[in-house]
Amino acid sequence: VGTSTLSPGDVWATLAGDAPSPLARLLVLEVRLPRVLAAALVGANLAAAGALMQGITRNPLASPGLMGLNAGGGLAMLIAILAWPHISDAMLFVALFVGAAGGATLVFGTAALGRGPASPERLALAGVVVSGLVTSITGYVVLHHGMTQDRLSWTAGGLYSIRWAQVAASAPIGGLGLVGALALAPQVTLLALGVETAAGLGVHPGRTRAAVTAAVLLLVVSSLALAGPVAFLGLMVPHLTRRLVGDDYRSVIPVAMLLGATLALLADLAGRSATFQGAEVPLGVYTALIGAVFFIVLARGLRTGRGWAC
Repeated sequence: VGTSTLSPGDVWATLAGDAPSPLARLLVLEVRLPRVLAAALVGANLAAAGALMQGITRNPLASPGLMGLNAGGGLAMLIAILAWPHISDAMLFVALFVGAAGGATLVFGTAALGRGPASPERLALAGVVVSGLVTSITGYVVLHHGMTQDRLSWTAGGLYSIRWAQVAASAPIGGLGLVGALALAPQVTLLALGVETAAGLGVHPGRTRAAVTAAVLLLVVSSLALAGPVAFLGLMVPHLTRRLVGDDYRSVIPVAMLLGATLALLADLAGRSATFQGAEVPLGVYTALIGAVFFIVLARGLRTGRGWAC
């Protein structure tokens, strides 16, 4: 398991309550199991959040990373920790909510500065600019305040030193967001057809968007608290999911959750297995490498009018 070797039999025996040694129990139940659950929750949260955002905005480039939620929440969390070293979990989540909402507001406000309605390309460009600026500020804060390895890993989208306490604090928030995403799936399907069509079929666009926004914030905040800003997962997974199951969000949301959890687990496993100068590679590095290529292909397809092709 990671840099410590346990046979599959030892792992299963430990999970069944018959650990072959105290070390096996410690590694499996206290180190690896919370990390596996955290990775799965992060992947499911971001995939569901991205699907909701793309559905209600009808923007194929919408995602927590490109819309500024990840960057804004991450900066707010670091500032809160530095300003109040003994800040409670509740207040830390408040800081994440405020930062994520502020980042998204700044992106949409920047995109609205130009003439005419904000196109998907303009919104994506505003997201890249704002997220880059906020991420640079975050990097400055990290470099000038002696961050520990787990905090440095967090800023790159990592699960270094995750323990049960962090999972227990974040899981209820993420779980509430996932339940909300599943409940809102029928309305999002109709909104994706257009506001007038949805209204004609009995959907209240304003209330639905407000509910979706609340669900997205819950999902993103839960993910940020566990792993920091994980790039592009919320962009890629909804597109891959729609290629598999179509445009009905009653299918898109649950399948995206499963696919997102699987990809996050694989990325975290790769990060634990491939170390760089003795330190593991955060899962956010792998999602960023793959996601950057995906984003270029997607944006190119939109610009040429061919849509997304894989």
